[in-house]
Amino acid sequence: MAVLTWHYGFTVPGRDIAEFLSAGFSPDQYELMASCINATISAPRKAAA
Repeated sequence: MAVLTWHYGFTVPGRDIAEFLSAGFSPDQYELMASCINATISAPRKAAA
């Protein structure tokens, strides 16, 4: 689910979300994961030393 969220953001297909939820995860867990991934993608990159 993390890879799908990385590629699709909050537009992951509904059937994939349904499978994630049926595996025992909650909607809050999905939203937290998606928010963390979005923050990581949006964060400015630091230059290598």
